[in-house]
Amino acid sequence: MNEATRLFVERHREEDVRRLALQGGGNGVDLRIALQQIQGWQTARTKLPTWAAVAGVWYPPHLSMEQCSSELTARYKAALVLEVAQTMAPGVDGGAGVVDLTGGFGVDFFFMASAWATAAVSRSRTYFIYVERSEELCRLAAHDFELLNLRSEVKNADSIEFLKSLEHASVLFLDPARRDGHGGKVVLLEDCTPDVVALCDELLAKTDCLMLKLSPMLDWHRAVEQLSRPGWGMTVHVVSVKNECKELLLVVRKGGSEMVSVVCANWTGNDWERLAYADDENRPVTVWPPAADETVLKGCWLLEPNASVMKAGCFGVLCHRFGVSALGQNSHLFIADDRVEGFPGRQLRIEGVSGMNKRELKGLLRGVERANVCVRNFPLTAEALRRRLGVKDGGRDFLYGTTLGDGRHVVLRGTS
Repeated sequence: MNEATRLFVERHREEDVRRLALQGGGNGVDLRIALQQIQGWQTARTKLPTWAAVAGVWYPPHLSMEQCSSELTARYKAALVLEVAQTMAPGVDGGAGVVDLTGGFGVDFFFMASAWATAAVSRSRTYFIYVERSEELCRLAAHDFELLNLRSEVKNADSIEFLKSLEHASVLFLDPARRDGHGGKVVLLEDCTPDVVALCDELLAKTDCLMLKLSPMLDWHRAVEQLSRPGWGMTVHVVSVKNECKELLLVVRKGGSEMVSVVCANWTGNDWERLAYADDENRPVTVWPPAADETVLKGCWLLEPNASVMKAGCFGVLCHRFGVSALGQNSHLFIADDRVEGFPGRQLRIEGVSGMNKRELKGLLRGVERANVCVRNFPLTAEALRRRLGVKDGGRDFLYGTTLGDGRHVVLRGTS
């Protein structure tokens, strides 16, 4: 980036990139690079504040910025890496501390390597290796890591070829690409690139801890079956941010129990809301016995699990650990007499219950002009139910369309 382009970025980085593209950059300004850097910094302000706070950082094209981890989820991985580092004996020559075989923009790698570097563990040699087959991303990473004070080796190489030459890594990290050769999304783990199912034994031979970042759409039970090996423990982390599932993390560690552990983690905006359990703890749900008159639900508490719990499917754990009952076998909503301390999700006091006839619904909606409409196991979409109820979106009230255990469709009105 020449001086004219750098000054242009510095002067205009808070302006609308579409307007800047129309007005041009002037003499000596490489407008393509300038707009990429301005748009990258604007994304980083909220997604990667550590990057945005450092002058001179280079940003990749917009697609790479959209696809990279947020700082929040990268720090979650860093905390896991710190746990691994702190359990290793001081003085052990562990070779490379962290190796990322699918480096990308390097956000995950930076925070994981930084966490390892600050761990209270001394080794005769500890180094970090970032591997990426894109030459452009390698140039960006080498430049940015230096500005961010991370000493590391940047390797422009194919991950599979590099793995053959790798001696050992305490933590080996991969984020397999989830698109095929035509750009279409893939769902199965074996269809990702690289194919970690085929490479599993080779990967485990080179590390004490294998960490995989996977799509939230993936069937994690199938992935666990494909990657389980005798003598290796496995933990599945289902990570959400403000009730939106962002990623699955599979952490495979040498030694320990072979029982699969699951951690559901949801960032609420203030803290991490967690539910941890062993997979064999997930017993059948306890279903609320529907009464002839569903209005007995009024005054009870309606509980909706967060996105991580929904993805994990640990509804039996909720029933047995928190003493709640499922409203229906497939509704994934729960009922309790009182507010439940520590429940991982939304809790609403039920102010009214209605069947689907107009008279009952009119009574339920008296005084309600706005509401947050949700559906669980219901024949209408949320938008279709909102139109039928005639309410605008928003407000403090929640309206849940769902199905009871005996098949009756109801609408529950609740407030937090």
